[in-house]
Amino acid sequence: MKFQDLTNLIEQDESIFKPRKIDDRKARYEQQIRRQLQEYMKNGSKGNLDLRRLSIESLPEGLTVNGNLWLDESKIQSLPKGLKVTGYLDLSNSKIKHIPYPLEVGEVILYHCKHLRSLPENWTINVDLDLRHTLLTEVPKGLYVKHSLHLNNTPIATLPDDIKVDHRCYIKNTPLAKTFTVKQLSRMYPGVRRWTR
Repeated sequence: MKFQDLTNLIEQDESIFKPRKIDDRKARYEQQIRRQLQEYMKNGSKGNLDLRRLSIESLPEGLTVNGNLWLDESKIQSLPKGLKVTGYLDLSNSKIKHIPYPLEVGEVILYHCKHLRSLPENWTINVDLDLRHTLLTEVPKGLYVKHSLHLNNTPIATLPDDIKVDHRCYIKNTPLAKTFTVKQLSRMYPGVRRWTR
């Protein structure tokens, strides 16, 4: 095709330079996700709900997931009131900033959540709480983890006096591990059963 032919084509059809309707695409995409959620809830909220790597930014209030909820690598920034997850809630590498209270969940994976700023007080986790590679500087008062708490590679330097961890607390590459011995930590935080540095 010669340059003149290309110029004529452009003059005849200027629409080839019009931007695509991104907003329409985004709206259709969001509608598709809403339909998927509605279908899941209509079917009794049974089984796992896989929303990982989606551009989803919110979930409906009162959502119950009778299984695992995968939101890893999603754009979600907050969770709805009344969310219940019987399995684990995976928010790894997501944009989550805050965790609401109450939040009923089996296990919570917040691995590498760089936007996370706080956790709720008096929170009970039925299995594990994974906070590895977050920028959290503290965990809340009244935290009760019924299995393991993973704090590796965080800037956490102290824990609340009333923390309770039934199995093990992992503290590799934290100020806690660099400052205190396991014996000192055991005296300071008697609610933690075991320590792994």
